[in-house]
Amino acid sequence: MTARLAIEVVAQPFERIAADVAIAGFFSDERPLRGSAGRADWRLCGVLSELIESKRLKGNQNEALLVPTLDRLYAPRVMLLGLGRRSRFDLKSARRATHDAVARALDLRAERVAFPPLGIASDDFPRHAAVVMEGALEALGEAGRESARLCLRLGFDPAHTRMASDALSAAAETRGVPQVELELSSRARTSHSS
Repeated sequence: MTARLAIEVVAQPFERIAADVAIAGFFSDERPLRGSAGRADWRLCGVLSELIESKRLKGNQNEALLVPTLDRLYAPRVMLLGLGRRSRFDLKSARRATHDAVARALDLRAERVAFPPLGIASDDFPRHAAVVMEGALEALGEAGRESARLCLRLGFDPAHTRMASDALSAAAETRGVPQVELELSSRARTSHSS
């Protein structure tokens, strides 16, 4: 049996994606929190902002914090991952952040992960699709468990789901996927399976 990665593109806001764990990235130099981290903070009544204000959470690369969501998100836990400085975030950083997120999710034995692309705007996702997929596949391949299964549920604004799905399909077609079964799907259509 080989490890399996499923990537599902969903037209849902981050906090409404059903998963074992939700993962949100945030930058060390962006305050207030934005994107999925900002949405999680709002749902958690400012708990994340309080952690930042008290200097227990900074947003440095490789920094992570797991917080219970108390039923305020569709996932029981949210993991905040530091992405470093916004000005230094590039394709290599996106790949590394995705790798780190997937490795941590696997360590938690999560099978379904709400995963808005870390540090990437929805309309810029096509440029990052390949590195997101590669980072996830590398972490899954390194997990050391042949039967590892992971479903990344990527949430996008409905206007961007088709574009995201097409970008992932194109990335899957141009990249060999050794030792990992990859399945891409979206609510609109099933795109690629290998």
